[in-house]
Amino acid sequence: MINVPKCPRCKERYVTSKSRYFYKKEGFTGEPVCLYCLAEMTGKKIGSTGMLEDSGTPSSPVRVDPYRRQTIEKSVSGCRPCAQRRRMFQ
Repeated sequence: MINVPKCPRCKERYVTSKSRYFYKKEGFTGEPVCLYCLAEMTGKKIGSTGMLEDSGTPSSPVRVDPYRRQTIEKSVSGCRPCAQRRRMFQ
């Protein structure tokens, strides 16, 4: 079994080699912490690839098409049988 130390800050997650790398890259000294605690300390987000990214510049901005937004709102408003009944009365 591999001996991986737990995070000294949250005591839940593990300190991986990636978190050690980013800990040194951010300029911190002392005992490294897990990637989630490091993201909290620096104010950055963990991207989809597991890398720390600035929170102001997301890797893939979410854009919702106005037509798509309308269809989402309609589908959430009622369950399928109710939506079928509404179409019959209209």
